[in-house]
Amino acid sequence: MPITSQNLDEIHHKISHHKLNDAIRLMRNRRDECSWLRDNGNLDALERDYRLMLDYMMRGVRDEKRDEVFAKFVGRAFRCLGDMTMRHLCHDNSVYRSLALLTEREQLSVETMRERLETFVGERTMLTLLPEEQKAVRSAEIYRQHHELMKAVFATLVVAPQWSNAEREAFLELLLSPTVESMDAQVMTSAITLSCMAVYDINKWRLLVELYRRSTDLQVRQRALVGWAFTLYSNRVDFPAGQAIVDELTSSPEVCRELLELQIQVFYCQDAEKDTRTIQRDIMPDLVKNSHLNITRFGITEKEDDTLNDILHPEAEEKAMEDMEKHFHRMLDMQKQGSDIYFGGFSQMKKFGFFYTMMNWFVPFYQEHPDLAHVSDKIKGKGFFRTMLTASPFCDSDKYSFVLAMVNVYDKMPDSVKEMLDGDAMFAGHESVHLEDAARPAFVRLMYLQDLYRFFRLYNQHNELSNPFDSRYGGVGPSFFFMNAAFKGTAIDDKKGDLSHFLLKRERFEEFDNLLSTYGSDTDKNYQLLCASGALRCEDYASAIVCLRRALNVDPTDTKALRLLGKALLMEGDNTGAATVYNQLLLLLETPPGRGLLLNYSIARLKSGEVEQVMKDIFRLEYEYPNDADVRRVLAWGYLLQGKTAEAIAEYGKLESPIPGDHLNCGYCHWLDNNIQEAVRLFRSYAEECGLHHLEREFKQDFPYLKKLGIVETDSELMLELVDTD
Repeated sequence: MPITSQNLDEIHHKISHHKLNDAIRLMRNRRDECSWLRDNGNLDALERDYRLMLDYMMRGVRDEKRDEVFAKFVGRAFRCLGDMTMRHLCHDNSVYRSLALLTEREQLSVETMRERLETFVGERTMLTLLPEEQKAVRSAEIYRQHHELMKAVFATLVVAPQWSNAEREAFLELLLSPTVESMDAQVMTSAITLSCMAVYDINKWRLLVELYRRSTDLQVRQRALVGWAFTLYSNRVDFPAGQAIVDELTSSPEVCRELLELQIQVFYCQDAEKDTRTIQRDIMPDLVKNSHLNITRFGITEKEDDTLNDILHPEAEEKAMEDMEKHFHRMLDMQKQGSDIYFGGFSQMKKFGFFYTMMNWFVPFYQEHPDLAHVSDKIKGKGFFRTMLTASPFCDSDKYSFVLAMVNVYDKMPDSVKEMLDGDAMFAGHESVHLEDAARPAFVRLMYLQDLYRFFRLYNQHNELSNPFDSRYGGVGPSFFFMNAAFKGTAIDDKKGDLSHFLLKRERFEEFDNLLSTYGSDTDKNYQLLCASGALRCEDYASAIVCLRRALNVDPTDTKALRLLGKALLMEGDNTGAATVYNQLLLLLETPPGRGLLLNYSIARLKSGEVEQVMKDIFRLEYEYPNDADVRRVLAWGYLLQGKTAEAIAEYGKLESPIPGDHLNCGYCHWLDNNIQEAVRLFRSYAEECGLHHLEREFKQDFPYLKKLGIVETDSELMLELVDTD
């Protein structure tokens, strides 16, 4: 039976609505039906204790702490359901089933884990005392044994049942211990995160929070941050125990800043496929074309110099290099902004057997990894391999991909490429990561997020897992944690404006709209401006006007709000109102107004009937911007309103790249000149691009101006008939 079975959903519903008798009965029945759902007695203890409380109440015993006691029963019921859900996973899901089988072969308590992890540290230290001829063999054996141990530790933590407070404290002490290797603590932190993602456990979540608060290890701390943010679960009745923790966390400006950075980085990760398409479509073709290498099935070879082309076109080589550098820097700029520019290439390199082991996706890159034992010392001594350990811009799983792929192609490479790989300058320049940058929390966090994203997208059994990066539920998934109700009313609300700007800029409109629904007020100017921007995007000009007037009630001199209000009023057809707003804006500006503002002001005044006065201003704009198409369009429209159709047609004829609106307005000119055939041709051209219904709408909107020029309503209706007749 799948984990999302109706049974488990029904039990969750009963507990959420405090129907504990029904929930306990359903869990007991489900356990009795399935032998593999045997528990450790927690359900029987819950049933016994809950009946005892009911029995005391039946006897009329008063208990001032009954609410508190009942809340604990609810929490215990959720933990029993959590254990049952994990057992379902281990029975029905192949990923968790294989991990559960591994834990059956090697059962590990937290005390055993500590002892064996500390033993590894001691054994590795003792290697320095061995003779050189024994050191390599003994080192390989130590790391192999430790890798097998960590696979068992990883599996144990991922499929762990609900933790008690004591278990949480024991694992926290272990992970904070200075005698445990950082890489081991990182892997364990990721395993606990995966477990809590699969089945929520308040104690695992609290451990991740405490690791984030108290760990002095940057790598562990950032993994813990991602973990508790992704697994924050506020829809549970027992979450008030966690809400106080969230309130305390978000009282720190530093925590709020890191959460905002994390949320933005998540969206960059989610755009990996889109960025890959951009690179493959707009950047890579020119980079490959201008490269001096041929990539064939037999290896990489250098292209021969084209001497004749050098003679005939001596400037071609320089231009090719300039184009190549331009595209290369564009890709690097994407990377600096946060884009995952390497996803497309490395997504094709995750078929190695290395990546069939789930834990390997979360292991930091280190050269002693047993699965790199076949990598020759010849390759391990190269500059690119040393770079993998220090200044590589790749996330850990991509580092493993790169090295494993290099094993297969290194001997087939031309000498010039090998020479580059032999040195330390493989990532010289903008691609390299300086040591101080690599130590920044934001960089460490981004690399981990990219590993996490690759795992959920590319792991060979990823379809068996619930991907937290998926934008489910109307654009809201676990990774869009800013939407979480636990953050509502906290200092995170103050960061939502920054995130909203980011989402609008990245054209993540669904997420933008969802986020706006979680905060803000009528007196929050910036919030009202964001709402207006969203409404303008949807062409909901009436709503935009309402929001902008609210913003201006707070600050009547806000020039951005006035610009947007002028535009909204113009699009809504309130030309007089738009002209008034633009005039107010011009009086407030301390610098000369731009062309766009002056054009919009002119359009509003033209449509308000100030044709003769405005034409003088338009002539001045034409003088200042003699080849500007938009200025020419406004000038032509002014001529049309003056009835000077010949002059208007001449202006439309000067446009090098006419748009549908040009065909429409030029069609009006020919219509007024009674050149019906040409008018029909132009109107049909507009309708072909925009649709006949749009043409009809434009006729209605422009009819007041056409009526003044002699067009009657019947003419308008018949013209539509002609346009729609073959």
